[in-house]
Amino acid sequence: MRIGSALRPAFDSALRYLPSTGAVFSIMTLLYVLARGETPSDYGKVVLWFTIAFVLLALGVFAVLVWNVVVRAKAAQAQVHLAQAREALAQSGGRFIGVLANFNTLLEADYKYCTYLAEYAHRTDEGIGAVRHQFERYLDDLLRLTAEIFHQYTGQACAACIKQLAESADGVGELEIAATLSADFEYVYTLHRDPGSRALRREVDKHGKLHKYAYRDNTAFAAIMKSSDEYESFFAMEDLVSMRRLGRYENIRPGWDKFYDAVAVAALSEPGSPDCVPRTIGFLCVDNIGGGFDDPSCRPLLECIASIAYYSIQGTNSVLSELRSNVSE
Repeated sequence: MRIGSALRPAFDSALRYLPSTGAVFSIMTLLYVLARGETPSDYGKVVLWFTIAFVLLALGVFAVLVWNVVVRAKAAQAQVHLAQAREALAQSGGRFIGVLANFNTLLEADYKYCTYLAEYAHRTDEGIGAVRHQFERYLDDLLRLTAEIFHQYTGQACAACIKQLAESADGVGELEIAATLSADFEYVYTLHRDPGSRALRREVDKHGKLHKYAYRDNTAFAAIMKSSDEYESFFAMEDLVSMRRLGRYENIRPGWDKFYDAVAVAALSEPGSPDCVPRTIGFLCVDNIGGGFDDPSCRPLLECIASIAYYSIQGTNSVLSELRSNVSE
């Protein structure tokens, strides 16, 4: 503890008690003079004592005035801090209201799509193209709302996408995902992006040389896939440009740092599976410039959305597999 901090209470007390000290000193001096029956030759001493008492009294009055000014200033500062705290609390409350509202809308969209899949057996006129179209509309809603949820959550504009694992780097990725995947799936590509970021990143996703690339060339995907611990089915990192310079982040995709410097990734895996790698079918990714993914609530929020997406993707895969088998027959 610093000396100034230790002496501050004593100094404050001295300032408060200076006026009373000066007054007591003056009375004691007057009583002393009357008791002793001072002669005119001793008046010099009396004047000196009264002068000292007067100075103490004046200093005390001045100290009281200063003390009042300090107290008022501290009270005003406390009012400012209180107003700021109330504003921050209101913003926080508004933020979570926005998160919950968008999450509720996401659940409604998921329920509507799952109802469509459940009633598929009664729609004999539905073909592969129709199911794909409904699935793409569902992914538009899911990823748009995911981006908006994390915009509300972090305070930064966010983009969201789903990356799908693939067995090889050849060809364009299909919508269908195998019911069970193994760790032998070495490649990843963008299955879908939220409508807001799709146009900006379409060139790399659809026409670039890295349409499909090894998941090991992305630190986030590699960290999730190499772990057999369910706890590691989530990855978040901020200040990625600095992390890259330090050798802690790698991303082979060119120009990624133009779009984001912070990322959060959750595995699309069967929730609660003891070994997340064999059942991982892809990744739900959210990124932005500015961060905010280091909050403890970020992980369960993103993993919850990833679980919703996992079951919807698997349900879609089941329907498409059935359609393909009917066509082949």
